[in-house]
Amino acid sequence: MSQNEFIAGGVDSVQKDGLSGNIVHVVFHGGTKGKITFLEENIFRYDVDPEGEFPVYAKPADEKHAARIQQRPDESDAYAKPGAEVRSEERRVGKECSRMS
Repeated sequence: MSQNEFIAGGVDSVQKDGLSGNIVHVVFHGGTKGKITFLEENIFRYDVDPEGEFPVYAKPADEKHAARIQQRPDESDAYAKPGAEVRSEERRVGKECSRMS
């Protein structure tokens, strides 16, 4: 298997962030880490990185490119940031959004 390949597997854990109620952290089999950030009731950002590093703006493929993929950082007050709830039922994990005040 090459460095750019991986075997898709299951999820080891899913946890709501202790500080930001609109963020959920995921750890996949093999240790790859993911982060789901709920920005609005119908908008979320899903990041995956083997090292679990999630910068404010994604790195461009070419360092000469200065464009930003997202319009504003996730922490922006322009987003409602609905709260997320992680539930585990019969080996399934789901989420429910509710407005944070």
